[in-house]
Amino acid sequence: MPSRTSIVTNSANSTRSWLPLQGAKSIASAVLCPHGLPPKHHDGFCLFDTKYTDYDVMDATPFKRDIIKELADECKKQDMHFGVYYSQFKDWYHRSRGRNKPGTMTNDEYLEFVENQLDELLTNYGEMAVLWFDVGGNDVIEADRQGARVRELQPNTVICSRLYSRRVPTDKQKYADFESLPDRTIAPRRMEGDVETCMTMRLNWGYDRNDANWKSTKDVIERLVLSAARGVNFLLNVGPMPEGTLCPEEIERLAEIGQWMKLNGESIYGTDYSPVDFDFPWGAMTQKDRTVYLHVMKWNPEGVVFNGIVGKPAKAYLLADPDHKTLPVKYDPALFTKRAFRVETIA
Repeated sequence: MPSRTSIVTNSANSTRSWLPLQGAKSIASAVLCPHGLPPKHHDGFCLFDTKYTDYDVMDATPFKRDIIKELADECKKQDMHFGVYYSQFKDWYHRSRGRNKPGTMTNDEYLEFVENQLDELLTNYGEMAVLWFDVGGNDVIEADRQGARVRELQPNTVICSRLYSRRVPTDKQKYADFESLPDRTIAPRRMEGDVETCMTMRLNWGYDRNDANWKSTKDVIERLVLSAARGVNFLLNVGPMPEGTLCPEEIERLAEIGQWMKLNGESIYGTDYSPVDFDFPWGAMTQKDRTVYLHVMKWNPEGVVFNGIVGKPAKAYLLADPDHKTLPVKYDPALFTKRAFRVETIA
């Protein structure tokens, strides 16, 4: 799993004029790695050409195009990693959920159906970077069978911990490659191991014409930075419109995030969590090798004060400054009990 790499997920429900090129290029402009378009979500409807149900885009709609294949092919052309979201446990259409909710299959039939669909996804769509399972159950044997099938067909595919229920102890999650935090969570502290959080651009995951609660680009970038400072991968959701295109607000934010990443991406990609397990009034830190990155979210005209590192910084500069002009750094022992430094602005 790439260390602290931002990833975008698509959460499409229906489509009339799906444009994979627009989706892939918008995501690429944000310098992100796409994964998560759901071949099957909780509603059971399949966005790919599957032999195991007629409740899919090929048989149940006039669209009759394999959306997953089109995006997989476009990502390959754009030299982008590709992966999918798959709801393996919850299926409100196919899986029997007890009395008065029979579904179209018995539980045993449904489990065979899932394995057959995993075979299709892992053999018909090229290399799968990530398989993002969701809302796993307590049956470890069931989850292990699905995880083992992924390993058999594509050993390099990264598997989300949501293959299992959160109630399953971590040491029993045999096939989980990374921990997925609860939805929209910013970790309160530095996290060990490979951890990821998923975030919406507004309140809802899917398209909602009445949901105007958009996070600003600044809001999204700050959540990305705080996640990176805690050693957490950041998964950002987009919810395409019924036509299959991204919302204008999503395109705008992805483009602006892309501009920020072009200038500041080295402070996110391949970095580790902050050298200190706390934030500062002005923001937070990430680090890489012998470099510490100060992510200043609240700028003080007099500069920013930090502590918690060993040795005096050799140089300080703004990543957005193409000339990397040196900023003054002063050691100020009166500020903290530990060694403290002030990076000053240049008038």
